[in-house]
Amino acid sequence: MMRFNDLFSKILSFVYPSKCICCNKIISDDTFVCEDCAKDILRNNGKICTWCGLEEKFCKCKFYTYRFRKVVAPFKNDGIIKTAFYDFKFRNRTYCSRFFSENMVDY
Repeated sequence: MMRFNDLFSKILSFVYPSKCICCNKIISDDTFVCEDCAKDILRNNGKICTWCGLEEKFCKCKFYTYRFRKVVAPFKNDGIIKTAFYDFKFRNRTYCSRFFSENMVDY
């Protein structure tokens, strides 16, 4: 027997299907990014400055004073992920928050 919550979530996902945060293509409910966009996302390799978030060779910390203590940047600020992040930040696309927060925690 199907629980009410399961039934409600299935109906909701039928009416409002999950979409890729980068290209808005319809995807399965357990992912945030389609396979095509996942290939194009540029990830940081771990060698970034924890103050400014840039690669160590492009570090700008000596020129600026920051009001925070640490940056967590799992992605390079370029390409489709930059567009998705700006949509999240400036166009109130709050459904992207879970994707970005989970990747920050994993990083």
